[in-house]
Amino acid sequence: MQRMSTIKSLVLSQVFAIVFSLVATFAPQYFWLLVIAFMLIIPFTMGYSMIKTRITGRYQEIVSARKLLEEKDALEIAMRDPKLQGELAKQFKGMFYSFASLPAIIVISVLYNNYVRQPYFSGEDPILRFVGALIMYELFIITGRVIQYFTSRKSGYALMIPNQYIVTIKGIVGKGVTVPFPLNEYEVEVNYRRRFIQLIPKKPKGVKSIIRLYTRDVFRLQNIVENYGGIQVNKKDDATLT
Repeated sequence: MQRMSTIKSLVLSQVFAIVFSLVATFAPQYFWLLVIAFMLIIPFTMGYSMIKTRITGRYQEIVSARKLLEEKDALEIAMRDPKLQGELAKQFKGMFYSFASLPAIIVISVLYNNYVRQPYFSGEDPILRFVGALIMYELFIITGRVIQYFTSRKSGYALMIPNQYIVTIKGIVGKGVTVPFPLNEYEVEVNYRRRFIQLIPKKPKGVKSIIRLYTRDVFRLQNIVENYGGIQVNKKDDATLT
């Protein structure tokens, strides 16, 4: 699923590059408008696979199945976790670095437009103009992905905490979270003291999207995950994210 999301984001990036290059070729008066649009759209398409939760077409199947547990106050429980603030601060710091792509793209667009595109790709030949525009947008994509790579190294993970969720015999659903059973693609950890169980993808692409489920009844949730999720839960009472 994550690999397909990454491929989809790559395909979308190339589609946008081609479309924007065509518009820049035949409607150059919109050049800077397209640069701004590209700055807003491409980071979203590149980050889509990282922040995309496991929302699948199985939502209705899961939510309509026999309910085993419902947690309505997960956010309230999370706010009592003394270590959560530090973890979120690290995550937000990594997200802040991602905004570095915006000034980088502006600098690249100015330099490229003045010293490469205008001298070499501004003739009458539309094919030449198209190639010049396409090279620029590909540079944008490469720049965004390089920054994305270093951003993922800084943050290391994306912590997802649904404020409420239900667990059925078919899986887990909450706001922005749909995880079907069995949990073969996850490592599952329980922290009794901090009152959560978290699902960590075994083979993440880019930033790990960790789903953390705070609950008043950790032992009950653990039993459900082990019995219906088909996976052994690891005890990590002193674990912190790195």
